[in-house]
Formats: sequence, structure tokens, C-alpha cells
Amino acid sequence: MNARASLVAEPADLSQLRGWAYYHLGNKQVAKQVFQRLNDHLSNADVRRGLVATSQTDTRR
Repeated sequence: MNARASLVAEPADLSQLRGWAYYHLGNKQVAKQVFQRLNDHLSNADVRRGLVATSQTDTRR
């Protein structure tokens, strides 16, 4: 995905996929940045779900 993004602008659906990939890899901070950038340009229910998920703290300790 990084190589493709260096050649052409990344569409919103791939950016969302990138955000969820970071989230599921445990990198919530980077995922939140991706979703925040998306929200700045395209605010929809899917992007807001990503923002909510990356803003929640893990209480399973």
C-alpha cells in the first residue's frame, strides 16, 4: 500500500483499510491519525467508527 500511495493519491476506501490494519496490528495512535485525516476530508459513519475505536482505551488488563 505504501508503494502505491507514493505513486498516486490513496482513495478513501484504501485509507480506511490502512487505518484498520494499523488498529488490528496494535498501533492505535497511527490508526487514529489515519482516521482523523479521513474525517477532515470525508466525514461518514465508517470513518467515525474508526475514530471511536481508536479513541477507546483497552480495559482488559
